[in-house]
Amino acid sequence: MNKMGFESQRRVKFDFNNRYVKSVVDGIAVTFRSEFEYKYARYLDLLKTENKIKDWDYEGKIRKWGEHKFIFKNVETAPVQYTPDFMIRNNDNTFEYHETKGYLLKYDITKFKRMWEQRPEVVLVLIFQKKPKISVNKKAKIIRYCSRIVWNAEKELFRGMF
Repeated sequence: MNKMGFESQRRVKFDFNNRYVKSVVDGIAVTFRSEFEYKYARYLDLLKTENKIKDWDYEGKIRKWGEHKFIFKNVETAPVQYTPDFMIRNNDNTFEYHETKGYLLKYDITKFKRMWEQRPEVVLVLIFQKKPKISVNKKAKIIRYCSRIVWNAEKELFRGMF
């Protein structure tokens, strides 16, 4: 995988300290929105190589497995739709959706809540790059709305990889 930042993405880098990363996955050019997403994709590739998962997709850009964007019904305020960062196909052909986060906004919690309310059958996994500093109230909400949470991917998943 090859990476490089994009000059045209200055606003994202300024606001959130993200640097876009361009790479090729299975012959398809993909632009990840952050170095963390890129690292997580490499981690998923390792899981695939070790036969721990069958496959993965990034925002529906690599494979066409069907539903990757969720439209919220009867919603008048944003967010009205949600596209998780990664779609994971497990070895038993079930799917999970993984959302990578370096920070957590109220907007994100609203997306997770709407998924929990409208699509309770969806397995939504939240992966934080580093342990977030969030209030007890926010923590309780995301624990309720997400199927599973990785609190510190740098230590729990990527140890020794990068």
